[in-house]
Amino acid sequence: MSENEKTNLQICIICFLVFLLGARAVVRYPEWFNGEERSAEHFITLGSGTSTEDSGFFRHILPIFRAATGLDVHVDAVGTGHALALASRGDVDALLVHDRVGEDNFVVDGDGIDRREVMYNDYRHCWSWL
Repeated sequence: MSENEKTNLQICIICFLVFLLGARAVVRYPEWFNGEERSAEHFITLGSGTSTEDSGFFRHILPIFRAATGLDVHVDAVGTGHALALASRGDVDALLVHDRVGEDNFVVDGDGIDRREVMYNDYRHCWSWL
């Protein structure tokens, strides 16, 4: 893959994730988008594996999301199992994790409703959006 193709792929992934986070915000907090000024206390909490945090991905994508939506994202970067547990208790609004079996169980148990594969790392672990 050429550097240009790689850059285009990264841009596509970023746009897709910004769209997903924005869609979640509109569905979960419709009052935020009624034309009134938003306060600093409006934010989304994202549970994630530590490797996504460590990669610098969030440092790149979150300012783009913030500029596009006016919303802040608080990232709780923990192990994938811990992130799934946080989400099942309702402590995070969305997940970005990589445990297919755990993700499938999360949805089957009724804790998640919309699992999507969004990216792979160099080790070919699939990262899913829930």
